[in-house]
Amino acid sequence: MLGRMPIDVVSRIFLQLDVIDLIRVQQVSKLCLEAIQERAVWSAAYRRSSSPRPPGPFSWQSTAYLRTNLVASEKVERNWPPCTTSQLSSRSITLSALDHHFGLILGRYLMVAGIENVHCYDLDSAEGSDHRMQHVYHTPRGSKIADFECVDVTAADGQFAFAICLEREDGPAAATVKISRIVIQEGMPVVFELVLKIVHAGPKLFGVQISPRALVGKGGSDDQDGYNKIWVMDIRTYRAYKLSPPQTSVRNYPGMERWSGIYTTHVC
Repeated sequence: MLGRMPIDVVSRIFLQLDVIDLIRVQQVSKLCLEAIQERAVWSAAYRRSSSPRPPGPFSWQSTAYLRTNLVASEKVERNWPPCTTSQLSSRSITLSALDHHFGLILGRYLMVAGIENVHCYDLDSAEGSDHRMQHVYHTPRGSKIADFECVDVTAADGQFAFAICLEREDGPAAATVKISRIVIQEGMPVVFELVLKIVHAGPKLFGVQISPRALVGKGGSDDQDGYNKIWVMDIRTYRAYKLSPPQTSVRNYPGMERWSGIYTTHVC
């Protein structure tokens, strides 16, 4: 019956087929094989498919590209083991009302910061293990943790993890950002190794980012110039930098001198 139909009619029928049906149809006859060579057939199947696949279809993607990716995605979908609803594992951690800041390092170590302390929980350790929960940092007398973040990155020469603690003393003194390298060795306690202090005028951290080369942070109040807020640290040398504003901005923002307390080499 298909053999008596015009090729465009056959192609329109094939527009409604899923990937598995298209794979089977191309083995039926030469006519079917020719009909499913139309790009519109595979574009339609690509749009309807729920299997994991690259974005598309786009005009620059060939018919062969769409067909190859759909077939491969369907194989992955069919060979993937069935999902389970059973709980694989669970961890319970008792926190206090003073624990306000949290961060996960290397997908395993949960950092919990309160007002004066930072604790580290190894989520892979068994209950009762000596390294299950560790006290890794305590603020100096009179200082309190106003904000806390931790970040990590995997580079070509290893993994790097840092804790960024914003501490404020009682009184009008400016806050201090303390950047500590998080030293993690299997079977050993987690250690915070202080590498840099930065005088910080703002009430909190506005986000910290890390790359395989540098750690970048932003602070200060919202009414300050953006150049005042940003500091950069080389994650290998622990050398700190600040951004230089354009010369036209120096006249408008004389308060830039307040950042002279940063341990820095001026970067142009």
